[in-house]
Amino acid sequence: MILLALLVAATQVTIIDDIVRVPPAQWRLVDVLLRKQAPMVELSYMVAHGRSGVRVALMERSQVDRMRAGRSYTTVAGTPYSSSYTFRAAVPRPGDYAIVVDNRMDGRDTAEVHLHVSLLFDHWSAVGGYRVRQASTLRRIVVILLSLAFFAAVSAYAWIKLGSAMRRRL
Repeated sequence: MILLALLVAATQVTIIDDIVRVPPAQWRLVDVLLRKQAPMVELSYMVAHGRSGVRVALMERSQVDRMRAGRSYTTVAGTPYSSSYTFRAAVPRPGDYAIVVDNRMDGRDTAEVHLHVSLLFDHWSAVGGYRVRQASTLRRIVVILLSLAFFAAVSAYAWIKLGSAMRRRL
């Protein structure tokens, strides 16, 4: 049982556990390079000093360049402006990513943000195995129908056997 738990356990690697200082009405970025495999990113932050909340976003590095140029951009995951927040996000593919800490909402004073970022790798993908996938809709329907048919067959068999036993007793 313990061996099974060890095989299923996820590997967690902390890559950032630091204070990020963001001047008023500005944003800072922290580069995250995920070259080999796409993990789950767990991010939490807390504004340690400063009167305004910040927004933290995980995005591809190319999207940061779009943000800097003032064009529209997309994020993998992001938070509302808050003094603390925690989230998990699945990284879609390996590549260059960045965590953006945004202090542009109020812009009253410098925000000192305690940022904690961990990468979660499941055991199978960490050793080169396969990721868990969902079955297709057709396969799910077939499994459900076969399960119902098996349940109906067992119920009918029990009904026949119990019915004949009850008739013999009467």
